[in-house]
Amino acid sequence: MSDLSNFAAPPRSVSSNKLRFFGSWIASSIALLALPRIFSSGGSLTTFSLIGISIIFSLSYNILLGQTGMLSFGHAVYYGLGGFLAIHGMNLIAGSYLGAAQSLVVLMATYIGGVGVFIGPIIGAIFVNYLSLALSDLTTVWQLYFGLFFIAVVMFAPGGIVGLLMRHRPLVRAGTMVAVLRAYLLALVPTSTMIAGVILTIEIVVQHTVNAGEDPHTKAFGAHFNAASPLIWLLAATFLIGGFVAARRTWRRAGKAWDEAFIAARERGFHA
Repeated sequence: MSDLSNFAAPPRSVSSNKLRFFGSWIASSIALLALPRIFSSGGSLTTFSLIGISIIFSLSYNILLGQTGMLSFGHAVYYGLGGFLAIHGMNLIAGSYLGAAQSLVVLMATYIGGVGVFIGPIIGAIFVNYLSLALSDLTTVWQLYFGLFFIAVVMFAPGGIVGLLMRHRPLVRAGTMVAVLRAYLLALVPTSTMIAGVILTIEIVVQHTVNAGEDPHTKAFGAHFNAASPLIWLLAATFLIGGFVAARRTWRRAGKAWDEAFIAARERGFHA
């Protein structure tokens, strides 16, 4: 019994508990005061107001029926966000929101974010909405790029964005992430070159097939080019092939660096 008491963790001080409690509330208050100044549009302010109303309702409900008059920030967040999403979900339910296309987008967002993690679908929904809005302003065939990105996630990151980040957690905790980051930065240059070649090839093909009778001078991703110029074709082929060959070599090195860093992290006792 004495041996167990020697290895027991010391109790946390009362001042530390108070600092953690009040610090979380102060940080949340600062964030709530700063958000309306960052997102100043009418729709954002309306959204924040509705979320605030739902949080106030959840706090009142918790005071009456919850933990005997004690505030619980966790209950406030879950009830507030849940009430906000439920209210707007019921208001937005219609045939167009229950169709196959919308269901497919939801499934793709869930898979891209990460199926096995609670926050994965949330991250996926935010990322998919931002990606669709950003790509629709840059190119007319943004659905094609969206599909290619989904295929890339399925092939190279089956666990989604959150799952991919969680795989690096033991490396960060063990302090072996620096070598992996260097390998990633080295592979970033040829990978970006290959992606540029893919984009240029797609835009040239679209210009010659979908917009065959129009002016070959086009614009995509903010760049103007002549789709009928042989130099553009040569540039696209160089970027695509050269970037692929270089990226394949650099990602092999990145995989080797990741394996070495993961083994070192496991030897230090960090498995997850």
